[in-house]
Amino acid sequence: MLSNDDVPDNFRLIDVQAGCVVSSVAKPSYFALSYVWGPSENDLRATSMNINNLKKPHSLTQEVLPRTILDVMKLVLDLGGKYLWVDRLCILQDDEVDKSLQIPRMDSIFCLAELTIIAASGSGARDGVAGLSVSRKLEQDICRVSPNMALMTFPPDDAFPSCTYSQHG
Repeated sequence: MLSNDDVPDNFRLIDVQAGCVVSSVAKPSYFALSYVWGPSENDLRATSMNINNLKKPHSLTQEVLPRTILDVMKLVLDLGGKYLWVDRLCILQDDEVDKSLQIPRMDSIFCLAELTIIAASGSGARDGVAGLSVSRKLEQDICRVSPNMALMTFPPDDAFPSCTYSQHG
């Protein structure tokens, strides 16, 4: 039985430095992405057929990834991180056993991450992250912590009334 301090069996991460999916080490330090998939029928996702290719170094740099995932991979690199968990690339989307091990543990996956990045501004994974590849539409107070990092106030609850993420399950 898993405790809340464990990641699921077959836990995978994106190694943002090597540009590929890797099998996790015990108690890894990683970031997680929470976002809206949106229309994505043809977007890359991990499957039992392509997972071995996705594990090859720089394989993700050879693929067309949704803008939101690319933005967050770069952000993790900029923050000095190495690993990122993204459901569509870390859970085998065509494998019911893999999904049954990982999806019920997503609360722990997000909780155990060093930081969960929430991409709330778009209606899908192709939209990018506001403030990174897309300009922000909302003014926020900013406190510069260092030349490369700033803290921002979180907008009020009514700032995103039509945001797709606000209906995210």
